[in-house]
Amino acid sequence: MSEPLGRSVAVSGTVQAVRSAFVKAKVAGELVRIEAREGDAVKAGQVLVRQDSTDLDLRLQQAQQQAAAAQAQLEIASRTLANNQALVAQGFISSTALETSVSNEAAARANAQAAALAVDLARRARADATLV
Repeated sequence: MSEPLGRSVAVSGTVQAVRSAFVKAKVAGELVRIEAREGDAVKAGQVLVRQDSTDLDLRLQQAQQQAAAAQAQLEIASRTLANNQALVAQGFISSTALETSVSNEAAARANAQAAALAVDLARRARADATLV
């Protein structure tokens, strides 16, 4: 009967994982739940950590309310512009008053667009409270 021959060599060093990942939160916050620990096997898209999102929820609500207010101001400015266009055509107001209405409507439109972008940013920050 033959026995297999074996050979061993003693070495020293460090062992490194074949694949690893660095995890970092995009927004600062207090952790409320840790779903995976260091060394756990995880899959793509798996939730690793949840942060407290109370402040982020409130910021999103604030941005949404500001966007609604800006949209209302845009609607008022648009109606005023339409009315003033009709009035200038009839000779009841000056062209300078119409130019003011055009500028007010443009400013209201820009404010509404900026407010909509702020809502998008607040939504993104809210989503970033969950690390996957």
